Amino acid sequence: MQKALLLALAAWALQVPCAAIAAPRATQASSPKRDLSDLLKAELVAQLSKLGALADWQEKVFNEELLPQYPRFVRDYRPGGSGVVADIDVQGMRSYLAWGPGEAKGDALKVLVFLSLEKDEAKCQEALLPIRKVIKARLERRGFQPLFLESDALGEGKLTGAAQNERLSEQARKKGYAGSLIVQWQLAPVDLDSAHADEKHYQIRVFHFSRPGKGEWKHEGNLEILENDSILQAAERLMSDAVTDFGGRVLEARATKDQGSEGRELKLILTGVRDFAQFRELRGRIQAAVGALGTIQERQFSRGRVEFAVLTQKPAGDIQAAVAPVAGNEVTVKVEGP
Repeated sequence: MQKALLLALAAWALQVPCAAIAAPRATQASSPKRDLSDLLKAELVAQLSKLGALADWQEKVFNEELLPQYPRFVRDYRPGGSGVVADIDVQGMRSYLAWGPGEAKGDALKVLVFLSLEKDEAKCQEALLPIRKVIKARLERRGFQPLFLESDALGEGKLTGAAQNERLSEQARKKGYAGSLIVQWQLAPVDLDSAHADEKHYQIRVFHFSRPGKGEWKHEGNLEILENDSILQAAERLMSDAVTDFGGRVLEARATKDQGSEGRELKLILTGVRDFAQFRELRGRIQAAVGALGTIQERQFSRGRVEFAVLTQKPAGDIQAAVAPVAGNEVTVKVEGP
């Protein structure tokens, strides 16, 4: 299955027949220039052997969900030979594929889903069905069963923020479900000092609650976008952040079990982050700086601020010293914990 997946995905990403990969001809006519996106997807496919054996559901997630998000896993790239040489975030790929139902059955596969939007705003209404469709597909690929709640399920829409998160988490907890998911999108308050004050802004929030075995994990992320940006794409990005976070925790739990040591969790906070592109660059630099000292997991991403968890055996001072060079004129780095 793994070998077949490698050949099929490589053929898809490179847009050549599988037979041409399995047994290339001695001479071939020069192929047309390939699109950059296809070259970068092929670079991700080339990393499959580093991920180890994948379950059937993981292969499906890789093909249908991870590859279409290829920019998320490309740290950097440059021209090389007849294609590109790319720096691929293999650990990010591994984390993205790690979170799943495990041995759960029955009710333990169900996930409560609550969608909240500004109903009088046309752009918000247009995003409802596409977001619902994406959530259903993403959860079902991983073996979960989404249960969509009615708009008044949390009580006339009066609960917001942390109270809304806890109400839905408690419902999932009492029923023995796998967890809960809240996706909320609405008009953002007008910032009169903003350079785009005359444009509409939208806020997107995702809260994901997961109950793996006897533990409980929570992830929350927020984004603000402009009028011409896509609400669906913003929601997809935040949901991907959540499953990457959960997957990182799965991998860390496995490593902790193998090592027989609990370690400690530190909080690493970046402030002054301009945009998502800068965030991706900083994330790669932090991962490189921490290196073998510990494991980095994304916790929260909001305007100008990013929070990571650092799972490590080292004290906070050692991690602070390691990541200090990441800070610059605009970005500050602070490590909190024992």
